[in-house]
Amino acid sequence: MAWSTTSDVEAFAEAALAFLSERPVEHTALLTETAYLRARSVATTDQHFGWWRDGSGAVGGAFVQAPQHPVLLSRVPPPAVTALVDALPRRVPVGVDGRDAPLVVEAWRRRGLDLAPASRILVHRLDLLRTPSP
Repeated sequence: MAWSTTSDVEAFAEAALAFLSERPVEHTALLTETAYLRARSVATTDQHFGWWRDGSGAVGGAFVQAPQHPVLLSRVPPPAVTALVDALPRRVPVGVDGRDAPLVVEAWRRRGLDLAPASRILVHRLDLLRTPSP
């Protein structure tokens, strides 16, 4: 159970795209960033990607860091959060599902790094569009 990391978006897509695509609504931000970076003609050294494999070898989590953006982390099990602190190249902001924020803050705190929630984003899923009445 460990993180694999790369700055190569194609290597990341090969390893983690199936996992992200299994739950496209939950992984909208990661899928969008990955698609954008794959469409760019030039890779940069300040993009960073990672995927975490569980005990069975299946991908169980992922992160995407686009150039000049914070890390976007999928939901991952607690052991993956703890290991993520060491997998990231430096102390960086991390975008996480709100349900995982306390776990992420605590993992960083145990490593002597101060991380605190700074903002929240709410994504609404539209199931049915209704024509408004006049």
